[in-house]
Amino acid sequence: MKVFKRILFCFGCLGMFLIAGVLSCAIRAKYRCVPELKSTLAYSYADLVSDYSFVEYNQADSQRGELSMLNYLEVLRKIQSEKIHYPQNKLHFECGLTYLRLYRIELAENKTAEAASYMTSAQEEFSALGWNKEALSADNLAKRLFSREASENKHFNNMQVAPVASSERTPRPLEVNP
Repeated sequence: MKVFKRILFCFGCLGMFLIAGVLSCAIRAKYRCVPELKSTLAYSYADLVSDYSFVEYNQADSQRGELSMLNYLEVLRKIQSEKIHYPQNKLHFECGLTYLRLYRIELAENKTAEAASYMTSAQEEFSALGWNKEALSADNLAKRLFSREASENKHFNNMQVAPVASSERTPRPLEVNP
């Protein structure tokens, strides 16, 4: 009976040790690993959506460009609302830039009311970055957007396409044997 109590005590201690280890791992995962993983995935996903929306904005019609910009804005808002570790300066800048691009799309379609609301939202985002009032004027922001898009288009259009790997020997044309 005495041996049985000792064995039971050892199993109880082992069980408590395992439970403490599992709880410790779960707490560390929840407060350290999961936020780091969310942040890493947010960076990756936001960059992919940013590139896609930029291409849609540059090359597609205005409706598809507007839709892709709104999708990108939704991704940025989701990052903000879920409290993911993401630099606030980058988040405000990307939101402001997206609002400016939406402003440009709406101006091109002669929708001045929507364009004005996007400009106001862009000014709010850039003011969160600490920009001064002169830099936040609608004319100044439009000029900045124009110069940025000019440099982006120059970079985008001057990119070299990587050659596709091909085999060293060239295929011979099919021969028909009579």
